Amino acid sequence: MSEPVTVDIAAGGLLEHRTGDELHIAVVYRPKHDDWTLPKGHLDPGETLEQAALREVEEETGCHGEIIEIVQPNAYLVKKRPKIVVYYRIKLVGSPDFTPNDEVSEMLWLTPGEAVDKLTYQVDRDLVSRTYLG
Repeated sequence: MSEPVTVDIAAGGLLEHRTGDELHIAVVYRPKHDDWTLPKGHLDPGETLEQAALREVEEETGCHGEIIEIVQPNAYLVKKRPKIVVYYRIKLVGSPDFTPNDEVSEMLWLTPGEAVDKLTYQVDRDLVSRTYLG
């Protein structure tokens, strides 16, 4: 008999900011992982996916947001363990300013095309492409 599979569930956000007619999304640099990625993280006990996405975006970027809609989740393996990240499009509310923190040392506001070029992981590039570039 095989052992049960545990799936790691997380939530994240495509944090959006408009400058005139141009849409930008936030990408973050995590020095611990040496990667450019999208804000995301695990759920706290009793937290909904939506609450976790907003909290993680705020923790990693310092920005407040409001959920616009859910987008197709990303599913991939981390050390042979399945992980599903449920993402939301999140509209920036307030200032787009960033302050480095324990997890994230840099944040960039990039157009979706620029983000696809900058993101480290193919699953993130695919998510941005299918959400914004069609």
